[in-house]
Amino acid sequence: MERISGLLIIATLIAALAAVPVQAQDAPAPQPLKLTVSSMDDPPPGEVILFDVFILRPIGLAATAVGLAGSVVAYPFAAMSGSTDRVEEELIRKPWDYTFCRPVGDEK
Repeated sequence: MERISGLLIIATLIAALAAVPVQAQDAPAPQPLKLTVSSMDDPPPGEVILFDVFILRPIGLAATAVGLAGSVVAYPFAAMSGSTDRVEEELIRKPWDYTFCRPVGDEK
């Protein structure tokens, strides 16, 4: 009896592993979430404002701090190559403007 039940279990496992799907199709690619404001006349939805204030602004603040620290390290090398303007623009001014100068709810 044990031998028959063992053979049945083995046969079931082999059948399960050998089975192929009857129909397989590609799933559509997920679309990214777009948080956009159509025009400046229309105020952004509340969800966009909350997402901006609680998620994007703190990330921007952290990016500003990291950019400032990175510019201190990069400044001597930038001074030797004459590219201090690029370091200032990319590591300090862009994160600062993104965090503190753009309107709330605007994703630019």
